[in-house]
Amino acid sequence: MQSANPVRRGTPYRRQRLPLSMLVGARKMPSDLDRAERWRALAAEALEVAKELTDPAANRIMIAIAEAYQRLAQRAEERNSPEESE
Repeated sequence: MQSANPVRRGTPYRRQRLPLSMLVGARKMPSDLDRAERWRALAAEALEVAKELTDPAANRIMIAIAEAYQRLAQRAEERNSPEESE
């Protein structure tokens, strides 16, 4: 007895390709990685954790993480700011 499975066995799956004309000029979806406020919130959270740590080495590491998040926020702002014309 054959199953009622609609998938044909042995038929390779082919992904539909979009025409190049549809891809040219396509806008990128916004991402949390591009939002400076998200990185600043993570930096603030890392600093709060650092305040609660009693181990000096762990404290320094958390502060370094917070500083890295601040740098990421700065880079996100630079990416999202309109290009200044000369």
